Amino acid sequence: MLRQYAARRDDTPPTNAPAMLIATILALGAAVLHASWNLALKQGGDRYIAASLQFLFGGLLFLPVLLVAGPLAGRRSSGSPPRRQSTSGT
Repeated sequence: MLRQYAARRDDTPPTNAPAMLIATILALGAAVLHASWNLALKQGGDRYIAASLQFLFGGLLFLPVLLVAGPLAGRRSSGSPPRRQSTSGT
């Protein structure tokens, strides 16, 4: 049985290789950001000021994305179940 698979094996990469590479890079990037976040908070003098500045910087960094994409209020992902409508008259 192994010979059958070995005979059909070729060296072409799987079709989802670019998506897997992007997902791996994003996951490693998130890990680096998380580690740098923790390091900055632990080495800083006042943790509340450091956290406030990091939230401010993150908000300013995300602002162009928010302006292009619009607010998220009222949006649902395609995998979420539909909301049940209320039967009460209030």
